[in-house]
Amino acid sequence: MSNLSVTDFMADEFLDDELIALGKDFERFEEIEGKGTRELWSLLGRIYALGARIENNGLAKGALLSLVNEDPVVQNSPWKPEKKTAHELLLVRLLSIKPETKAKKSQWFSAIRAAKKSDIDYSQSAFECYIADVGGINEARRSLTQTNSPRPTYDDLTSDMMQFLDEKAQTFEAPDLFSTESELPGAFGLVLVHGKAAGSDVVPIATISNQALVEKAMTRVLAENAASLKDLEREYRRETDAIVSRERKNLKALYAKYRKSRSWANHKPTFAEFVELSIIESDELTKIDKQIGNLYDRILGSQI
Repeated sequence: MSNLSVTDFMADEFLDDELIALGKDFERFEEIEGKGTRELWSLLGRIYALGARIENNGLAKGALLSLVNEDPVVQNSPWKPEKKTAHELLLVRLLSIKPETKAKKSQWFSAIRAAKKSDIDYSQSAFECYIADVGGINEARRSLTQTNSPRPTYDDLTSDMMQFLDEKAQTFEAPDLFSTESELPGAFGLVLVHGKAAGSDVVPIATISNQALVEKAMTRVLAENAASLKDLEREYRRETDAIVSRERKNLKALYAKYRKSRSWANHKPTFAEFVELSIIESDELTKIDKQIGNLYDRILGSQI
């Protein structure tokens, strides 16, 4: 990423001009029928670039913070602007934190966080290219919870094996394999022994230091260890599925109740939007989301 100095963003007038221009462009975007996809990417790209510049300058961020604190909705809410990043402050400056805009703000901010996590350069064009490459805003958001599982290297296997042996150390009695006539290779290797299961009379009869053979042996041991963990993972999955089912049922009941309330006339969120808002606003659901991961998609039961 590009490095920004503190002096890169000193003038308040520049910040004012940028915010005014951004606000006007946002108003025009809101008037677009169907809210064009590319227009949204462009708008968020400007926020992505501008937010990075503000974040790196205390004077500019302080000025933005003051503007956000002027919002009556912010003043009357428990939301704490002082603890937020410049990117989120810019989004709140445009969208506020009204019930009807919370979901949108959350979605857009998640896309920006995904770009930051992917180390995308802080420029409008780089952000737009990133969003296009990953397949859109929702795909960028989903990338926050996705992890890659590359094939483990020899060093990875060695590290995992040492951890495995460390965890078994309390129940494993290592034999005395060393004598004046035998010398083990300096690298990680295997030793074939003849004798009792443990004790000083165990005699090493061969050593294997060939990396390919050692890797196969370690992979086998680790695979067997991993297999024993799969039962625990399946049990964990059953437990979390039960939690998701319970919360889905509760949210469907709350959504049905909300649709019968007076608030429905002013704001008619989809069930997906209602779920996302509920997770944001509920401490309990937020806690569950952190514990089991991806609660939003699991409640909906399908990809967005």
